[in-house]
Amino acid sequence: MGFGPKRIATFALFSFIVASLAHLAVNSPSKLGPSAPGDAEAERRGVVSDPPAHTPHSPSRRARTELETRPAGIVPEGPRGNMRQTAAPAGLEDGVIVYYFHTTRRCYSCRLLEALTKEAIEREFSDALRQRCLEYRPIDIDLEENQHFVDDYRLYTKSVVLVQFKDVAQVRHKNLQRVWTLLRDKPAVLSYVREEVRAYLSAI
Repeated sequence: MGFGPKRIATFALFSFIVASLAHLAVNSPSKLGPSAPGDAEAERRGVVSDPPAHTPHSPSRRARTELETRPAGIVPEGPRGNMRQTAAPAGLEDGVIVYYFHTTRRCYSCRLLEALTKEAIEREFSDALRQRCLEYRPIDIDLEENQHFVDDYRLYTKSVVLVQFKDVAQVRHKNLQRVWTLLRDKPAVLSYVREEVRAYLSAI
């Protein structure tokens, strides 16, 4: 037995009524009171409490670990959030330290950069070295006691870093990043390191 035009029209009308009633039931306001914008969506997601007015950015797992393990005496410096070591090493109140940071495993370029840095300092600043207003310190950052330097100076590779201290407190530091681009030009490396060290010494 087939469906006649009248029966088809009746079925279509019934379906429309059912669909309309379902739509009204889903979108009708709550009887408990007016809902704030977004409450219905929150309820569908299973959110049961109001969100805070402002949710700060949650730090990554690595950032949380760094905050929890950061050594005492390390504080933010400047708008970039760079870190610095606040106290000068023993025996140095006013002066400059030239750090060469390296890892335990050394390559040819790493050793060459260390040798050129040391040469530039010893040849040009022998008086400052004797007067203890300038020091050169190679540091193995793979050693546990030195790993804080990675955060202190935002190290990501072997680096030459100048640090100036005044009245035992650190006042500024600079990573000489151009040493790597100049490494194949020995006179350029020596000149670059000497100029930067001289500028720091002139401020003490």
